[in-house]
Amino acid sequence: MPGGVSRGEGYDKGSTNQGSANQGALEWLRKGGAAAVEVAPGVINILDLGSATGKNSAMELKVAVEALRKAEGSAKQDIIITHVDTTYNDWNQLSKTLTTSPDSYLTATDRLYSHFQAKSFFEQVAPARTIALAYSGISFHWISKNRPLSDFWCQEPHTADRKAYEANKHQAAQDWLQLLQMRAIELLPGGYLVATAATLKGCESFNYLAGFINKGWNTAASQGLITQEECQTFMASHWFRSREEWLAPLQGELKDTFEVLQFQEDAVTDANWHKYQQRDGDESQRRQMLAEGYAEFFFGVSSGLVAGHLEKRSTEEIDKVIDLMRKEFVKQAAADPIEFKLAYALIVLKRK
Repeated sequence: MPGGVSRGEGYDKGSTNQGSANQGALEWLRKGGAAAVEVAPGVINILDLGSATGKNSAMELKVAVEALRKAEGSAKQDIIITHVDTTYNDWNQLSKTLTTSPDSYLTATDRLYSHFQAKSFFEQVAPARTIALAYSGISFHWISKNRPLSDFWCQEPHTADRKAYEANKHQAAQDWLQLLQMRAIELLPGGYLVATAATLKGCESFNYLAGFINKGWNTAASQGLITQEECQTFMASHWFRSREEWLAPLQGELKDTFEVLQFQEDAVTDANWHKYQQRDGDESQRRQMLAEGYAEFFFGVSSGLVAGHLEKRSTEEIDKVIDLMRKEFVKQAAADPIEFKLAYALIVLKRK
């Protein structure tokens, strides 16, 4: 795989921020896990939506399972946890996480089974009224499709391509509504949906640093490592929703379907910024280490996206593109050190 590691391993190395953001979901996962015993009279089905490598769900779901098993009568109930992601997911890395991590929910109890499903979470992924708890850790900002924008990774309301911007905004709204409609079908009455997702409020530092990825991508095209067509047809399919966008269907079409138990926006500062401030020594070295730390986060995701877009090229060619992009990112980020924060929303819903 590009970069000498699998896509999943690269993602895990850079996912510290996602794990920090998920801390706010733990108390709700405890409540959702405890409630699942009464919600589901037989087998307890749990969904992990957008599972990726399991780095952001194995421990979190262990919290839910432990709370579930403390409930009276739960020892006789089987538990099935289904991990849902696209066909491009690194399923081998997910399996490795679940079976080798000491924090995995598989260490929590017996009568517990893992299933994998290669499907989009915008589709129905379970039979009607069978799910007691659904969870997603930093995934719902992805959208099902979008039109290419000139700014790779960046979501800018003032982009020159207004038609594409409005198309993406509309797609994000439709996707969020459809995602909720699918969960409305699957969840049992009283079942919880607990999710964290990247959000618009506070994402300025993300967009600023993501702009350096855009520069590296364009540099790869100018140096002939990729074609202009490859350059212009690629855009990461994400949309950072505003509070109003997140809540719109829950206050509209689905107001009688879900109870909003909590909606909260917050941000976590990247640990590399704290290290940069505390580190002594040469300023240029401090900046270099900060930039390389930020690159772990940004390329943990974007390396896999680039590799997927360039899938017809050789591994060596893809490695060269990613290596150039990463070097450009580090150079730019080191020249202008800023505090990077991952802005996220905590969304907790209960099926009525």
